[in-house]
Amino acid sequence: PRRRDDLTLADGRFVLLEYIEEHPPLLSAPGMASRIVTYYRPRGPRDKKKSLVDFGQVDGQLRVLAEEEESPFFGDIEPGQAVTGIENNMFIAPVFKQPLSPTDFLLVRGRAGGWYIREVPQAYTVGQLFPR
Repeated sequence: PRRRDDLTLADGRFVLLEYIEEHPPLLSAPGMASRIVTYYRPRGPRDKKKSLVDFGQVDGQLRVLAEEEESPFFGDIEPGQAVTGIENNMFIAPVFKQPLSPTDFLLVRGRAGGWYIREVPQAYTVGQLFPR
């Protein structure tokens, strides 16, 4: 999309994000992109986990941290541990999958006045924001 008017939830993949902070200090405006990234620190050179599926994750991308590389979050990521987060140019924050009910859906109103019912593919709770 080139303009704000081009954005729609009528089609394409989306996820819902719920912030734990009552008043998050930073929020993205419509059209600003964020990435879901799973950070993983291997146990050693023979650790072969190289896919999001290995961590029960389907959204985003996998980033393997080197042994000496610093954790992008508050606190450390121990060897053998994976932490999923959301990142953009303003902040990074851990996210946690939330269970969905089969009755959860999103109702979207189209520009022409039509309505679309969308299944919610995934919902996440967003932890404490770490400004960049």
